[in-house]
Amino acid sequence: MHGLINEASKKVMEYNNFRLRPITIKEANIILELLRSYKIPLIYIGRYESIKDIRVRYPDFSYSKYAVIKENDTSMWIETRYYEPKYRATRYICWLDDKIRPAISGLQCFNELQRWCFKAMNAKNYNWPDLNQLYDEETGRYVCSAGPIVGYNPKYEKQELHDIYEYDLNSAYSSVMLNKIPDVNKPYRNTKLKENQVGFFLDEKCTMITKPGCFAEVVFDLIELTTGQKKFILNLYNKKELATDELEHFTIKTQLNASIGYYQRYNPFIRAYIVHSCNNFIKGLIDSETVLWNTDAIFSLKRRPELELGTKIGQFKETYIKRFAYVGNNYQINYDIPKYRGITKCWFIEKYDILKDTLPERCNKFIFDQTKTKLIRNEEYYEKINKSAKSA
Repeated sequence: MHGLINEASKKVMEYNNFRLRPITIKEANIILELLRSYKIPLIYIGRYESIKDIRVRYPDFSYSKYAVIKENDTSMWIETRYYEPKYRATRYICWLDDKIRPAISGLQCFNELQRWCFKAMNAKNYNWPDLNQLYDEETGRYVCSAGPIVGYNPKYEKQELHDIYEYDLNSAYSSVMLNKIPDVNKPYRNTKLKENQVGFFLDEKCTMITKPGCFAEVVFDLIELTTGQKKFILNLYNKKELATDELEHFTIKTQLNASIGYYQRYNPFIRAYIVHSCNNFIKGLIDSETVLWNTDAIFSLKRRPELELGTKIGQFKETYIKRFAYVGNNYQINYDIPKYRGITKCWFIEKYDILKDTLPERCNKFIFDQTKTKLIRNEEYYEKINKSAKSA
């Protein structure tokens, strides 16, 4: 058996064409055992390494077939590859808490949106030197990026609050698309906005301008999707709402969001328009009794009867919260697992208190043993769980 090859990792073939398959820990170990049995060369990539860091062009690669193992914070994937033209690799993804989640790439979601909904022009086809300079070859993204807002009222931070109301906007990104979108296939440069147009500056935030008469570096007409295009979005949303299986619900939700996120690689103005539009809408709802907010939701000390409630796209879902607490932009509803930026849910113990307990360190249910080339139980995780149960 060739084992885990670190030197050979400098010769990884460059493939972007792969299939995604979600698997369990047990299935991952079966695949690893088969790779060992057939003496397939294995290339390991650590948590802090990128596959881009070790790639070179495939003519320099010496193996006819091999597999890549990539360990991440909460997941691991195994990718089988062959040295053949147009070969489609398979990437098997398992999560280290041994739960199955949808394995969908942003590219897959984006291609579906391009195929069945609005087909946007690739921004590279504009041939604008100032825009081309903002494309990062390493990440494959444009660096001019609209960021979803997150904010909080410092007056109530680190306090235990009661009787809070959450207003979550149903499918916020889709609600913008069902209204109007910029016609990115017909851009104007360095001009003033007219009625029914939107403009942008080529800065790091891809700043958006909507007021007629104002100057912008890039301007587009605002257009409506056709009935068929709107139907595609509505059908996806309805399937998500009617899904009885949690995995199916999460899969469709990912499709709706990941497709928009992928525009940052293809044409950043579509994503900028959608994100800025959501941000501006939420900003208009913030008042002195709003305690926390993000790009598609607000948390309020009072009820907001003026908001349109319902289950349709663009309406709000109202949720009563008995106990609420937040530290910065991170928050906890009742004593549920907190939503803490940069820390995955599975690392928190039960009955965690965001106001009292220290932040958990990385601790997954399973870990990858490079010596055995196998996923094994993480005893540290089970010790933590047992300790938590005894103290309860």
